[in-house]
Amino acid sequence: MAEHQAVIEWRGENKFRDSIVNISNSFENISSEEIEKGLRFTITASSVEKLRMFVDSFLAECAIIEQS
Repeated sequence: MAEHQAVIEWRGENKFRDSIVNISNSFENISSEEIEKGLRFTITASSVEKLRMFVDSFLAECAIIEQS
């Protein structure tokens, strides 16, 4: 079965950086890499439905961090 991927680039405030990385590390299907002034997260899943679920969950967790 083919994998599906989504790429999210984050360029938020540095005070949130470690928390955002910790969130990504809690998902086994998210890899991260440093980019200029931020981070790039690649999310993989076996289906589009699962990909959307992972993306939505990751973004929801990031929003909670940034709103605190």
